[in-house]
Amino acid sequence: ASRYYISRTQTDALTLFSGGPDAHHWSWASGAIWAHVCGYPRGIRERSGLAFLRAFTDDSAAQKGDRRLFLAGYLHRADAWAAFSDDWHAELNALPTIEYFKASEANHLTGQFDYKKGWDEAQRNAKTRKLAAIINSYQPQSFEFSINRQIFEDELKPVSPYGFGRPHFQMCFSVVAGIARYAAQQGIASPIEFIFDEQQGVDADIAMFFSHLKKGLPI
Repeated sequence: ASRYYISRTQTDALTLFSGGPDAHHWSWASGAIWAHVCGYPRGIRERSGLAFLRAFTDDSAAQKGDRRLFLAGYLHRADAWAAFSDDWHAELNALPTIEYFKASEANHLTGQFDYKKGWDEAQRNAKTRKLAAIINSYQPQSFEFSINRQIFEDELKPVSPYGFGRPHFQMCFSVVAGIARYAAQQGIASPIEFIFDEQQGVDADIAMFFSHLKKGLPI
């Protein structure tokens, strides 16, 4: 995964999300996070922005019509993600087990949900509901951004400078800019880490331009 990081001043940023860092017990998944904050009392941890935010993003693209590209995901505190990971992996390992969840495989009973492995629609639906319930229980902030690839490739790509002619490049920064704008509007001042799937050719371009593009953000 590719990670990008923006930061504002260190003030209280936890009002948007229910529960504080101490709402979750220590675990191997959250240990690395607690290692950074264990020397501070709870009040300082909650006010200092040490419980920074993470935005996990995935992409999906249509191949018909306007061939729209979507980038969507969830935003939450890092400590909440650590606890979420424990619960998520526990459900993945619960019978019937899967190694990971991919919606397209679930929809078509392929891959982890292959009918040849004994999966049927009832089992698939039950597993999906349990995983969805875990997401819902943590109440992350959802986000979605999209672009018309047909118009982009017909009108913008031919006149775009190096790097900017890739729709994934434009969309990655749209996610960063959109969430940064939302955070500023909500008075959130915690650092935000962005995690994207790796995209061949795009990672290097983002790394090259990111520090410059950040200058236009409300941070």
